[in-house]
Amino acid sequence: MGASGAGKTTLLECLALRSRQFKGRVTWNGEAVRGDYFTASALVHQREVLCGFLTVEEHLLFHGTARMSDRFSPKEIEARVRDVIEDVGLSKCRKTLVGGPGAPQNKKGLSGGERKRLTIATELLLCPQAIFLDEPTTSLDSVMAGHVVALLRQLALSRRILVMATIHGPSSQIFSLFSHVLLLTNDGRLAFHGTISNALLYASSCLKRPLPDAYNPADHLVRLVVSKPGGGASAREERRKENDWLVQSFAASAYGDPELPECGSHQDKACEENSHRSLRGVQGQHASVWTLFRLNLRRGLLQTSRNSLSFWLYGMVMGVIGLCFGTLYFQQAASSWRNLVGLLYALVVALLYMCPLTVILRAPLDWPLLLREYFAGANAAGPYLLAKILYELPFAYGPLLLVALLYWMTGLTPSLAAFLQFAGVVALTTQASCAMALMVGSLSANPMLTLGILPAFITPMVLFSGFLYDTATLPSYLAWLPKISIVNYGFAALMTLQQSLLPAELRGVALKFVNVDPEALGANLLMLTGMTVVFYALTYMFLTLRLRTAMRA
Repeated sequence: MGASGAGKTTLLECLALRSRQFKGRVTWNGEAVRGDYFTASALVHQREVLCGFLTVEEHLLFHGTARMSDRFSPKEIEARVRDVIEDVGLSKCRKTLVGGPGAPQNKKGLSGGERKRLTIATELLLCPQAIFLDEPTTSLDSVMAGHVVALLRQLALSRRILVMATIHGPSSQIFSLFSHVLLLTNDGRLAFHGTISNALLYASSCLKRPLPDAYNPADHLVRLVVSKPGGGASAREERRKENDWLVQSFAASAYGDPELPECGSHQDKACEENSHRSLRGVQGQHASVWTLFRLNLRRGLLQTSRNSLSFWLYGMVMGVIGLCFGTLYFQQAASSWRNLVGLLYALVVALLYMCPLTVILRAPLDWPLLLREYFAGANAAGPYLLAKILYELPFAYGPLLLVALLYWMTGLTPSLAAFLQFAGVVALTTQASCAMALMVGSLSANPMLTLGILPAFITPMVLFSGFLYDTATLPSYLAWLPKISIVNYGFAALMTLQQSLLPAELRGVALKFVNVDPEALGANLLMLTGMTVVFYALTYMFLTLRLRTAMRA
C-alpha cells in the first residue's frame, strides 16, 4: 500500500518481470530467476482484457490449450478448466458470454466481480506458485471486493500460493484477510514490511502514532506514508525529510529486515547484477505454431458468427453501393468509352476506400488482447496474423456482392466466364487494399491515429494511378509512385478484361489515353499479388517489432 504514484504497480511489474528496465535482482527461492519463473508466477492486471464474444469456458479453454498443450492432453486441459471454474465460483456462468465492448451488440455479460474472477482463473490454469495482482478490488463494491479477496485468501491457504496485491482503500474486513503489508513512501521507498499486527505495533511504538479507536487500520497505515501534495520547494524538502525519517526508522527498528538492503546503495553488489535482463523475450511455455493458429482461427470464426448484425449490415451497405453504381451506369457501359472508363475507375477507387475502413478500425482494437496474451505465452504474431487474414475474408470479399449487382446492371461483357474473371480481379484488388490497411493498423493501437495515417497511403495511389495524370510527364524522382499504386494495377486489369466493349476504331486510342497496356494483364495481376504479400509481410514485421519492444520495456 502507499500513496498514488508511489510505485505500487511498478513494483509488481518488476517482481513479475513484465518490466525489465530496473536495477537490482529478482530472486526466486534464493536463486536468480530463470525462464521457468514465467510459469511459476502470474500477474493479474488492474484492467481486464478479455474476449467479449467468448463464453467463460471458451476463454479458459483457449488459454489452457495455448499455454498447456505441450504438457497435457486435451482431456486433461478440459478437466483443469472445469476445476478452475469451480475454484473461482464461476460454475453458474460457464456458458455465459464474457460481454463488454468486444461482445456482440455490446452484450452486458459477466458482472465486474465475475470478470475479475475470470481474469484470476486465467492465471490459475498453470498452477502458479506466486500470483501478483494490481488492485483486484478496483471498481467493485465492498461486497464483491470482499468475495474476490476471500477467494485469494482461500487460494493462498489451500493451494499454498503466494498472493501479493496492491490495494487501495480496503475496508477493515477486507484488510483483515491479508497476513502481511508492505508500505511505500511517496517516493517509492520501503517504509514497512511485515505482518499487519507488527505494522500496528511498529506505528504505535516506533513512530508514536497509535491506531485511534474505531478507526480502519488500513487507512491509518496509509496515512503514515502519505504526505500532503502541493507546496513549493520548502514543502518538497519537508516531504523528503519525512520520507527519509520513515525509511530510516524502519531500518533501525526491531521490525526491519537486515537482509533487505536499500537498493540505492552502491555497496549492494546484488543490485548491480541485473541478471533479469538476460531473460528478455522469454515468456511462459506455449503451444506449437499450428495450435496457436488453430485457436486464433476458431476464436475469430466464433467472433464473426456471433457478430452477425455487423456482418449483415456490411452486406447491406455493399448491396446499396452496388445499386447506386448500377442505377447511375444502368446499361451504359457499352454505350460510351467514357462511361466504361468512369465506371471501372470509380469502382477501383471505391474499393480502395471502402475495404480498408472495415479493417483499420478493428485491427488496432486487437492489440491490447494480443499484447496481454503474448506476455502470457498464449499467442504470437505469426499465428494471430494468419488466422486474422482468413477469418476476415468475408469482410474482405464483401464487395463481390457489389460486383454481382453492378456487373449485370451496367451491361458489362455478358458472359459468365467474363464475370468470374472480373470478380477475381476485384477480389485481388480488395485483398491488396485490406493488406495495406492491416499494415497501417499494425503501426498503432489507436484507431483514430491509424485512420488519420491511412489517407497518406491512399491519396498517392489515386493521384499517381495514371488516369488523372500522364505518367510520362512525371519528374524522375516521382516515377516510382505509379509502380506502387493498387489503383493503377486494378484499373488496368479490369480495363483489359472489358476492352471488347470499346469500339474497334477507338480501342487503341482509349487504352492509350488511360495508360493501359492490354498485353500486361498478367503483370498487373502479379503486381497486385506481390503487393498483397509485401503488405502482409510488413504487418508481421511491425507486429513482431512492437511486441518485442513492449517486452523490453
